[in-house]
Amino acid sequence: MMTSGCGTMRRLKLVMKSLMTPLFAALSIPGCVAADDAPRQTAADTPVGARVTTMWLATTPPQDSDGNGCPDLIDVSMYLFAEPHPIPLQQPGTLLFKLVSASGEELASWQLAEEAVASGSASLPAGPGYLFRLNILDRGSDKLPRQQAEILATFTGRDGTVVRQRSSTFKVGKVGI
Repeated sequence: MMTSGCGTMRRLKLVMKSLMTPLFAALSIPGCVAADDAPRQTAADTPVGARVTTMWLATTPPQDSDGNGCPDLIDVSMYLFAEPHPIPLQQPGTLLFKLVSASGEELASWQLAEEAVASGSASLPAGPGYLFRLNILDRGSDKLPRQQAEILATFTGRDGTVVRQRSSTFKVGKVGI
């Protein structure tokens, strides 16, 4: 008994169509192209010896690591810049982080030596930066009154440069109170 080639041809056309459609779609997608031909700056473009002039600081909302209803872990992302250079850089120095209430009361602090700062260095999407995890439990109890707080960061470079920055505010203390 002979079978018709129609079914086979139909299957072959479906297979070819399923293979060619993604190929044509991929070839027709335009690539990212810069609007101008200006070379893009990299971290290597920041001159050696440039002094840190500004800091960018971001924190996550505190997390409750021990399940007692009191947030205690704060993740910090930080970039250092030497203006007018737009690419962040890393420099040796120390860091002081203070957790401060809206009324100005210091709730906790963390002093990081040069080695600890260096160990927080990371290659981040915007360029070289730093990542730190601050734990309120390392500095005492996380059982604080529910209140607004922020991180105050002070970077002191090995060359004596001092740069300060505040984070956005967040809540600390027992959740639900």
